[in-house]
Amino acid sequence: MADAEPDGTVIINVGSKAGVKVGDRLDIRRMVREVKDPSTGKVIRSIEDSVGSIVITKWTRRRPSANLRPAPAKVGDTVSTAK
Repeated sequence: MADAEPDGTVIINVGSKAGVKVGDRLDIRRMVREVKDPSTGKVIRSIEDSVGSIVITKWTRRRPSANLRPAPAKVGDTVSTAK
């Protein structure tokens, strides 16, 4: 997530090269914690919560824009193809 406005408008940092187009529905997820191996400290799993989903509504400056409902997005949230 490149930018998130209080009104729910978001700008994501993937675009047409990744196959994203107007009308696509994407899931928004937020990492809440990392599970680390106690011996090595290496991350072995990331725990994420679902924030909501977006539908790409327009393109501005080569980046897609959308509106998110119900929860507000934050910079750093991740997007993936909706299932």
